[in-house]
Amino acid sequence: MNIEDEVKKILINKFETKRVDSIINHFLSSVRKFEETDWENSLTKAGKFVEATIKLLWVYCGKTLPARSKDFKASVYAE
Repeated sequence: MNIEDEVKKILINKFETKRVDSIINHFLSSVRKFEETDWENSLTKAGKFVEATIKLLWVYCGKTLPARSKDFKASVYAE
């Protein structure tokens, strides 16, 4: 089992599968872009990772997200 599968297995015990998949994919994409020295896209993917993580935690706390994804602002939910 690779590290990605191990992390996923641990997180799925507590969080929704679709949200776990999202954070793992954004994290791996950020790392890939960083390794390719594609700094701008690496930072963009890292931001998406942070946003997905905030959403995961928000839902885990029993809160609801806006109906439209574009209405989600990480800075509002991270307070």
